[in-house]
Amino acid sequence: MPPKKHKKRLALRAKGKTEPDTHVPIMVQEVIASLKPAPGQIVVDCTLGYGGHAKHFIKCIGPTGKFIGLDVDSSQLTRTRRRLSVAGPAVRFHRRNFSEIEDVLEFEGIDQADVIFADIGVSSMQVDDASRGISYKSDGPLDMRMDQRLTITGADLLATLSQEELSNALLELSDEPDHEIIATCIVGQRISAPIATTSQLVRLVLNAKGMTERTWKKQQKKSSFGQLHPAARTFQTLRIMVNDELGSLTQLLNDAPKCLKAGGRIGIICFHSGEDRLVKNNFRQNCDDGIYESISKNALTPRTGEVVKNPRSASAKFRWAIRSDQ
Repeated sequence: MPPKKHKKRLALRAKGKTEPDTHVPIMVQEVIASLKPAPGQIVVDCTLGYGGHAKHFIKCIGPTGKFIGLDVDSSQLTRTRRRLSVAGPAVRFHRRNFSEIEDVLEFEGIDQADVIFADIGVSSMQVDDASRGISYKSDGPLDMRMDQRLTITGADLLATLSQEELSNALLELSDEPDHEIIATCIVGQRISAPIATTSQLVRLVLNAKGMTERTWKKQQKKSSFGQLHPAARTFQTLRIMVNDELGSLTQLLNDAPKCLKAGGRIGIICFHSGEDRLVKNNFRQNCDDGIYESISKNALTPRTGEVVKNPRSASAKFRWAIRSDQ
């Protein structure tokens, strides 16, 4: 693309950000090949987002199928509804959490679906929106809510959780090795002033690790491989807690067998070890109990070419299961 004509796009890409109103769906070929959506089927996309996977599902189920998309983010839902409402099959949208899949199916008058899919990650557009406070890369309010109807923000958690609660959360949710010192610094800082912005939290975590932004950047340049930002695990922990991501995923996993037809398929993409462990253990237990007749032997991961084109896909793991007739 000519640099003069596309300066804004090039600048965004150089910063590792996504162009407005674009989102690259992850592992599309693997998802479609594993879940096998077919003409006339009912598909539930539990994490609609910008509709990257949805448009492929809709194409597969054709004009006789029914597609149901769920998302808690009203702004994304509005944009995606506008893009997908003209699709051939019956397409329905709900501003609901995927933990509420049973209620959504009941509302639609559907007993069970043929395919259930969830991409348990944050969209590129959400990450790049500084006002969301999700990313350590941009300064903004420490919000982190995917659903603006929620009342507790990331800043609220930092202001109210005890040192022990913070330390345990950092360890259990994100495997943060410096969980104790980070928790100590958070509690010490909030005595004098609240931690209200993403840049404040980044500086605090860097200080806790004996670093500054400048020394971190120097260290990163010396490394031959991209390193995880020192604050990444802290931000991930807060986001998971604010949105009760593990609780919602657990509810979806528990409800899925009731919501799937015999022979129906469920597929879930995860981006961190805690989520993937939940999915793996649930699928294996249900397979042992005869609820699922088959599951993916190992998690599928993006191909090298996809990771090169979309570095944010690097940590993705995809698992699937097939409902038995039990």
